[in-house]
Amino acid sequence: MKLFQLEQLYEQKGLDNYKLINTNDLLELHGINYRDVKGYENLDDINKKLYEKALINILNNFGLEVRNGMILTGINFVEEIGFSVELTPIEYETMFSCKFEESDSYLKWVVETNISIIGKSGKRTKLRAWCYRDKKFEHLIHRKTECNRKRYLRIDYKKFGRHKEWLHIISPTHFY
Repeated sequence: MKLFQLEQLYEQKGLDNYKLINTNDLLELHGINYRDVKGYENLDDINKKLYEKALINILNNFGLEVRNGMILTGINFVEEIGFSVELTPIEYETMFSCKFEESDSYLKWVVETNISIIGKSGKRTKLRAWCYRDKKFEHLIHRKTECNRKRYLRIDYKKFGRHKEWLHIISPTHFY
């Protein structure tokens, strides 16, 4: 749909500021049923409500052109666990080719992240994993320790059908 056609549809609904009010607007104006997004059926009731409220705010933060070209590809409640290695000043200087600041006693360097979907039954499924791989520094990996653990609602989408992106939803109005 052309942008001017979408603007006309918003105006016909009395949405002159081009902001969605609820999920019915989303369905009527963009043809998106938020319940049809992969992962929705695996959310518990609390996360379904959070998703519904946050989605409208998220979309209203994008312009009409982006909203028009956005494809929702997934919604999941996830746990992200990061692992880090504490580097000595010499290791830091070797790895990053720069002088270590004497005010710091060590640097925590994230070497691995695991993201798992937590279903409404509590079952976990691996979504993504990332691990630093460099033969020059693989001797450090055995020293990894958990450095952070967080849970959030994750919405995945494509912009204009090709750019994969995601957002962490913390509350209906707080996402990044």
